[in-house]
Amino acid sequence: MPQMVGEDYVRGVLGTTNVAADIHPQDWSRDIHKIIPAGRAPFAAILTGMGSDPTMSKDLNWWSEPFPEQRGTITAIGTDADAGTAYTSGAIVGTPLYLKMSAADAEQIVRNHTLIMHDATTGSEFVGDVENVTIAGAASIVGIRMQEADNVGNDLAGVDSFWLMSQVMAEGADLPPALMRQPTKFHNHTTITAASVKFTGTELAELERIT
Repeated sequence: MPQMVGEDYVRGVLGTTNVAADIHPQDWSRDIHKIIPAGRAPFAAILTGMGSDPTMSKDLNWWSEPFPEQRGTITAIGTDADAGTAYTSGAIVGTPLYLKMSAADAEQIVRNHTLIMHDATTGSEFVGDVENVTIAGAASIVGIRMQEADNVGNDLAGVDSFWLMSQVMAEGADLPPALMRQPTKFHNHTTITAASVKFTGTELAELERIT
């Protein structure tokens, strides 16, 4: 069965140290296959979009680049730079706030992304623009500036997940930091099977007659 490792993001300049060491150990597909859209796709549908190549080894390896999840989990929302002081209420348009999350979730966010923050309990959603991202393991911080005010029930304090909605750039603004997603490695073991078929002369003549 295919084996997969976790998705890996490269922030900044892509260098030779970011290239997998086992890029050509046995037998590899020549292309990186892009799977779009996000989520699962039927295996038969994927195969119809791929060419066929002979494999010269029992170990077949390939890279796939699935469409990114573009979502994640918010573990805390605060009013200071480390989200140590919990937000409770009062946010208006332009209020700066800080979201704590895992490094894996924060690595897919760059400056000028727009996030939708969701409260699973109430179903409320809020929009904020990303101003900075600090990667620090489970205490990674995404600084945002609110694009709408908190509601009457102060549901913003309970947001627990986010989606990347878009990227908003002011005209003439500096470019955001580069962000590159490493493709995911898969591999499978192939086998060659042989089957013997024997025909008598009579059977072969009958097959030719009816076909």
